Order: sequence, then structure tokens, then C-alpha cells
Amino acid sequence: MLFLAAFAWWEILIFTACVIGFCAAVITEADGFAGIVFVATLALCQWLFKIDVWSWFKVHYPELLLFFIGYLIVGTGWSVFKWFRYVKEELTRCRQFKNDFLKSKKVEGNLIPKELLKAWETELDGVDWPPSPSKHRDALIRWIIVWPVDVLWAILEDFFVWVGEKLYSLIGKIYKGISDKMFEDMRKDLGG
Repeated sequence: MLFLAAFAWWEILIFTACVIGFCAAVITEADGFAGIVFVATLALCQWLFKIDVWSWFKVHYPELLLFFIGYLIVGTGWSVFKWFRYVKEELTRCRQFKNDFLKSKKVEGNLIPKELLKAWETELDGVDWPPSPSKHRDALIRWIIVWPVDVLWAILEDFFVWVGEKLYSLIGKIYKGISDKMFEDMRKDLGG
């Protein structure tokens, strides 16, 4: 707390806004904006807080190099974990997609008959199965580079989704009431 007392409230607020902006940009995959916010945050540290970032980097480059190597190793491990989870989810979606296809064609079992292979290939046109790392290059690189934010979001996302679902269930009737009220005249015009 003593460290924070050295700064004005507006300096802390600006820095906090930069950190939140960076995290939001990473989570929403706005990579260019995240880069701009990161550079701006370094500049703010230099200007607002009188922290000479570049001199500090020059003095501590051996430690920074070791940190950077470790950081990339952990990030690479995180990206492998995330890729595994993503591929597993896609496999589940593919199996469900195949089951739905077989049901729609009234086929028993799990095998697609030869006469339906062409229709199956048409259904899959443009679908990335199995997932190709080259088509997901940006996400894989993001997972390596900004893994701390991604790990934090992975931990917090379930909580935020749970809160959102609870709020929706609490006020869902209000949303429905607004829609019904606003379209009341339209419904009457249609004889409903």
C-alpha cells in the first residue's frame, strides 16, 4: 500500500485503465489494440511514474533474458494445453454433427454409407476438421505471448458466465415483457 501512496489517484486510475484495456484486448482477440496499449503502458510508466523503463532493461537484461525464456516455455506449454482442449471440443462437435447428419438421413449406426459420402463432404465444405494449426496461427501465438491474461480469463470465465446466467434468469421476464409490450400493436395487427 505504501508503494501506491507515492502516486496520485489519477495516475493509478490511468495505469489501471491501461491494464484493463490490455486484458480486454487480449480476451477479445484485438491483438493490434493490445500491442498499442502495451507500448502506451510502457510509455506511461516512463512519463507518469518516472520509471526509466529502458535504462532498467539495459541494467537487468540477463535476468530479463532468463525470464523471457521461461515465460515463453510456460506460454508454449499453455498453448499446447489450450490447443488440446480446442481440438477435443471440435471432435465432440464433429461427432454430434455426424450424428445429426445420420439422423437427418435416417441412417442407423455410426457409419456413413458410401452413397451418402458425397452429401457428407458437401456438408463439411469449409469446415476446419480436423483443426489445422495453420488456420489458428494467431490464436496459438496469442496463447504463447499473453498466457498470463489467458490463464486468468480461463479461471474467471466460468464465474462470469455463471453470474451472467444467474442475472439473465433473474431478469429474463423483464426482457420478455419489453419485447411483448413493444410488439403488442404488431401482434394485434396480425390478428394475434
